[in-house]
Amino acid sequence: MPRQGHGGVKEKMSVSVEIKTRPIRLAFLVDPNNANQVREAVRLSSTLWGGAYFPIIEFHRRLPSAWKEKKPLPGDRSAEHSTGRSVVLGYINAFDPDFLVQLSDNVPKYVRDLRIRTIKPADIWGDLSQHGKPPPNLGIGLFEILDRIFEEKVTSENIHIAFPERTGDLPLFWASFFGDTPDELKHLSEDHCRGRFKIYRFPLSNENAVSFLSPASYVLFPVDVVSYYIEIHHSVFDRVPHIFFMDAEKVGDIVDFWNLRAMGKSVLPVPRQLKEDPKLKKAVNRFLKWPLPVQDSAHGAQIPSPVARILRARSCSVEEMREYAGGFSDGSLELNDAYPKIWSAGSHHDFPNSVYGEERSFINSATTREDEIRIRSVLPKFRYYGRQRPICANEITIDSYMGADLVAEAFPRSSGENFLRALSGPTSFHEYWRGGRSGLVKLAENGFFRPQEVPLAEEVFFTWLKDIGWKNPELSSPGVLAKRIHQRLEGFVACFQDEKLLWLLEHMSGGSVDMDKGPRVRNKTGPEREMSVGEVKNRLEREEQVVKSLYDYVIENGFFRLGARVKCPGCFRNSWYSLEDIRDSFVCPKCLNSFSALGNLESAGDKPWHYRTAGPFSIPNYADGAYGVLLSLHFFNRLKMGSSDLSITPVMSFTVESPDGEKVEIDFAAFWRGRGREGKVELIIGECKTYGEFKDKDFKRMEYLAQALGEKPVLVFSTLRESLGTEEKKRIIRMAETSPVMILTARELLRRDDYEPDLRNICDITQERYLEHGGSGKPGK
Repeated sequence: MPRQGHGGVKEKMSVSVEIKTRPIRLAFLVDPNNANQVREAVRLSSTLWGGAYFPIIEFHRRLPSAWKEKKPLPGDRSAEHSTGRSVVLGYINAFDPDFLVQLSDNVPKYVRDLRIRTIKPADIWGDLSQHGKPPPNLGIGLFEILDRIFEEKVTSENIHIAFPERTGDLPLFWASFFGDTPDELKHLSEDHCRGRFKIYRFPLSNENAVSFLSPASYVLFPVDVVSYYIEIHHSVFDRVPHIFFMDAEKVGDIVDFWNLRAMGKSVLPVPRQLKEDPKLKKAVNRFLKWPLPVQDSAHGAQIPSPVARILRARSCSVEEMREYAGGFSDGSLELNDAYPKIWSAGSHHDFPNSVYGEERSFINSATTREDEIRIRSVLPKFRYYGRQRPICANEITIDSYMGADLVAEAFPRSSGENFLRALSGPTSFHEYWRGGRSGLVKLAENGFFRPQEVPLAEEVFFTWLKDIGWKNPELSSPGVLAKRIHQRLEGFVACFQDEKLLWLLEHMSGGSVDMDKGPRVRNKTGPEREMSVGEVKNRLEREEQVVKSLYDYVIENGFFRLGARVKCPGCFRNSWYSLEDIRDSFVCPKCLNSFSALGNLESAGDKPWHYRTAGPFSIPNYADGAYGVLLSLHFFNRLKMGSSDLSITPVMSFTVESPDGEKVEIDFAAFWRGRGREGKVELIIGECKTYGEFKDKDFKRMEYLAQALGEKPVLVFSTLRESLGTEEKKRIIRMAETSPVMILTARELLRRDDYEPDLRNICDITQERYLEHGGSGKPGK
């Protein structure tokens, strides 16, 4: 929908949808030190596309001693994650699985409460004893991967497919390194490869296995096959190679090695049982020399290869690790005593890297008709066998700016029925949709093609509220007004940053405002006021040179109605008549006298034409606070402009009934997804005052919401005033001791004040600025 914006720039609803393919991600739940369950997880992972990046999660009853904090640094939030339960939840949050696979005897309630679909091992492949090439019930299986490798590589490469035999020493460790497959599937795979690839039977003895610790491009083990056609999206500073010093007979150490690789890290295990093996030492030296300089795409320069780190497993001592590292005297190894805190929300570099397929789709409304902006499945280029089934996951990133409707971009990790139905719409299975760490996630099938509408913010937010027990969410009267204004302007609400426009609208709507000096202490409203065309034009003239003036913009967007101001010959009072009411005769609304237009219209003087505000712009008290709501949300939209890794799902003023029966009105709310691979989505709750003060009832309502929502929301106090009163400051300081609090004033809402788009940092800065306060609940110096 093209439109002409203030300043003469052509505006159009801008929505872009990027869809990336990735493997369906499983996480295997196992009991601690259970070798059989870990082996089964390795076997299943070695049969599915992307399986090398499926984590194995142990149900720790208590934290391994090597992982415990000795003395946490001040402000280190990882100290909060000090229990076995916290580690399990942290792993699930970090890896963000589509399915949990239960290999453990039981699944604790705290995991079941996450409502992630949990399946049994038999649900993946079904009956492997059947003839033919059975496809998995979900994901892309070994046969489909081998077919694509053969079709694309066999003419140019002499490839060997290696199937390890479970014999010899350290069988579980070597299975975790090379991969393994169930016996039934191995025989079918060998039959499938015969005549196409050279098959290499590989006895898993230490002597044979150590020779293949360095990668050989012509030999593909199961873990290599399932990693084909995968792209790992590293951060620039996360390409550090890792040597993992471990005990290859300890199940926990094997699990930790597997999970390091599942994070997308470059890692070579060094078992203490083989540390003196000359072949292993040779493999380590090759590994240390393998990384190449990293290209910094942002600055066009090469970053030197990072120094490799040596990590120790939980069962190995620091002294053992140092002794081994001492054999490399050239400084090519950096000691690192701490295993990566995958379970901790406070460490960016310890977070799993994103894993994607090669195929993706990008749709932008700038090059596509608006009615073609749909979410469509994108599938990898494999040959699919069998029935309709989920093939892969699509990670969907939605970015919008302008437009009549508020589009959902940030999604909480909810699995509630109402929420999932809002995402899937009427044409798709709602259980195939969810909010993930990178945005919206959809399981894509190899069957029917189901394009889906881009989800709207209001529906997504309201269904989330319903799923957590809140009832009857609906837009309030100010919310309806704000929505109508937003639709009328197609999202271009920056015009309200011109404060004199706000004063003009309020004056003409009947408010007691000085159009030159601003609002009076108490705004009393009366009847609407009309203003001559010339005066309106003069008040909207600005010194800056623009192609289209503010006056032209507001006229084109229907802020005013045009009419004539005519004096009644009977009562001698002026009345305003819209263009639609101008006829051959007039009826005076004051004395009901009927009089002819002829003669009276001409006698109105040389300036009979006057404006009155129209539609939602005619509502006093600054459109019932709608302008303040729109400017507050515009602040967050400005934060995300130009950053594809920031997203927001906003909703305007609404009422809702809490689980304990209290009816609450919320001025605005939003889900916000900030930067960082962890994909944390924060909840924002806002209280707005245009020029009034925050009262006791406002603070009590925000305190109640902070506790009742249970999400530690960011509480925003927004006003067009330049500063806060003494009592307001005291109340906000008390609230900041328990909740993150942000303060937005005229400086943030009406003027461009650049902030880094980190909500907690903005909270600290604005508290320090407006409360003479150090932020985070601490008094300033």
